[in-house]
Amino acid sequence: MYKGMLRKLSNYEETSAVAVLAGWQGDGDRIHDMITGNSIDEILGCPEVAMRWESRKAVIMGLAVLHAPATFNVHSTLTMLTSLKTPLNTLLVLVGKNGCRDIEAFEVDKTAPETEAFVAVNLQSVCENKKMGVNSFAGHFSLLGVTYQDRALSMAHNQLLKVITAADATIEMEDLTEPQSSFVLNAVPADGSCFWHSIIHAIDFSAYQSIPRKESGYAVNARQVEQEELLAKKLMDSVLQQCDCSKGEDEILAKELSTSPQVSLSLVPLICDKLQIGVRITLSAEARLLDLQIFLDLDTVDR
Repeated sequence: MYKGMLRKLSNYEETSAVAVLAGWQGDGDRIHDMITGNSIDEILGCPEVAMRWESRKAVIMGLAVLHAPATFNVHSTLTMLTSLKTPLNTLLVLVGKNGCRDIEAFEVDKTAPETEAFVAVNLQSVCENKKMGVNSFAGHFSLLGVTYQDRALSMAHNQLLKVITAADATIEMEDLTEPQSSFVLNAVPADGSCFWHSIIHAIDFSAYQSIPRKESGYAVNARQVEQEELLAKKLMDSVLQQCDCSKGEDEILAKELSTSPQVSLSLVPLICDKLQIGVRITLSAEARLLDLQIFLDLDTVDR
């Protein structure tokens, strides 16, 4: 098992109750994957998990119980272990206590009587540094197949403001008034949260472009679409949390965002102030024509 996997255990949210450990056959019984979820059935029922392990001829090598109480009885995991489909008789069990900061490790012989099945082992004896080029995964099962991970996941864990502020402070913006300035037109999902999608993807635009997408801006991978929707909501919520409804402008901002994620032009300066960023918005010719058409329609109704 790789040392980095154990370090990640303390970062898992309490909603993740267990992790299934797996490795590749013929690779010295090393554990390469530690996939978390609410239950074993939930993890093993994920198609992406099944595809990953089938393609790599992986076998289940154990499990981890996350956020266990101090009084947790490790022998209670024997029932879970015997239900796992694996050719191995000896499995590794990890028990994370004290917010997973304290990890207990056991080797379990499924064929032995319960009183003799569990043998406590030193964590140092089951850990090693990850080798270069090894394909391993440690995280929630829902993230398998999601490509926009490194930057997006950090933002998803309530670090949106930190990332955005850092990006704003380190990136030198070009002078947009210069006639030689050029722009690239890229679509973002038209799901009502397009303003929030635009901000998030502008932080690391190369990562956004590397994801296979439809012409509409939606990712081809449906799970990627869900992840990006979650990030957009996280960003909007971070703005709402900063609103002081005793102030008139903040009250208007909070009221509108609580109703819909869509952002009117009048709200843009308020949102930028909350996020400490600057944005440029250019209305397309189509949008101007649409506004004109709406105006003409309303004018006709008034008459």
